[in-house]
Amino acid sequence: MPFLSFVFVAHITPGPNNLNAAAMGLDRGYRRTIPFILGVYLGLSILLLLTGLLKMAVSDFFYRNILAFKIAGSAYLLWLAFSMVRKKDGKQQPAPRASIVKGLTLQFVNPKALFFSMTLYSLFVTGSYHWYQIMVFSFTLPLATYFFVSLWALAGAFLSKYLEKPLHRRIFFLVMAMLLVYTVVAILTKEFV
Repeated sequence: MPFLSFVFVAHITPGPNNLNAAAMGLDRGYRRTIPFILGVYLGLSILLLLTGLLKMAVSDFFYRNILAFKIAGSAYLLWLAFSMVRKKDGKQQPAPRASIVKGLTLQFVNPKALFFSMTLYSLFVTGSYHWYQIMVFSFTLPLATYFFVSLWALAGAFLSKYLEKPLHRRIFFLVMAMLLVYTVVAILTKEFV
């Protein structure tokens, strides 16, 4: 039960994957956001696989350099928040193009994904495993990620018809940006899962 609770909370709460998917879904619709969601799935799968196969080395390296990861990831999240609210010619900038590469690479600078994989392997996936067990785990658990990121993208696509007015869209993107800033504050104050 604690494992399922951890996975649920880590996946349903706002973070770079979910907020980007919501913004892309709002701006481009769910179908055009699917490449990004696939990239998130693949990126998290690769991250979990690498973390599982190199558990000891990654753990030591990660914890020795945790401040650098926090600063780099937080800077990226603040840039994402800024890009959500910046204007050009009085109009909201469109959400970033949804691509597999964008979703995949986001996982390696996403503090939430890094903390998720490290916490998962240090608290819930303990003991010795064979490489094929880690591979199965690394490509099945991110199916939950695919599901929840899809929910955020669908929510964005659903809201698009209610956010046709520029003021409403502006408010939505400001709220999304504030959630990203909250994520940064939580990361930097160690209150973030």
